[in-house]
Amino acid sequence: MVPGKAFRLDAFSYAAGWRVGKDSDGALGIAGLKVQNRGDAKDIVVVKFKFYKGGRLLGSSSCIHAQDIDVGQTVTLTCISVDGFGPSHDKVTINNG
Repeated sequence: MVPGKAFRLDAFSYAAGWRVGKDSDGALGIAGLKVQNRGDAKDIVVVKFKFYKGGRLLGSSSCIHAQDIDVGQTVTLTCISVDGFGPSHDKVTINNG
C-alpha cells in the first residue's frame, strides 16, 4: 500500500489523496480518507492502518464511520491514533479493524 494512492478493501473503494502526518496532538494522523460503498448492501467500515520501518511496528491508526454507508455513498472517515508520529515508514498495511 502506498499512502495517498487509491485502493480497494472488500466492498469499499478508497479514493486517492489521503495523507499521513501529525494530527493536532502530535499523534500519527490520517487525513482526507474517503471511502465509497461498492457492495450490494449498506454497511459500516472500520479499518486499521499499521506503519512499519525495517519490519518494526512504529504505530497504528484506526479509521471509522460509525453509521451505515449506503450503496454508492461516499463518506470521509474519522481516523484516530494514540501513537506518536515517529520517523518515516517504509511499509503500510491495512486490514478490517
